[in-house]
Amino acid sequence: MGKQYAERDAMALDMAGNYYCRHVGAMTEEGLHAKSDIAAELAWRDMEIDRLRHANRKMKSLIDEVIRADWRTNDNTLWPRLLAVGRE
Repeated sequence: MGKQYAERDAMALDMAGNYYCRHVGAMTEEGLHAKSDIAAELAWRDMEIDRLRHANRKMKSLIDEVIRADWRTNDNTLWPRLLAVGRE
């Protein structure tokens, strides 16, 4: 497996929105000192990012379908499906 973690500029991350120090503070406060604890948190975030990306792709697909829909037809399933993705 190739290297997954690049060198990051902590100062730039903080200047962009306090991303680094906020996490260091939270990890210290919550006692996340072991690599396994931090890896579990990163894994959960990866899973959440994947879920959101999937929902985003699904929403884009449904929006495209709505845009292409022939409004003279009686397809009443598009809007409820679009709204359902937003609630997932």
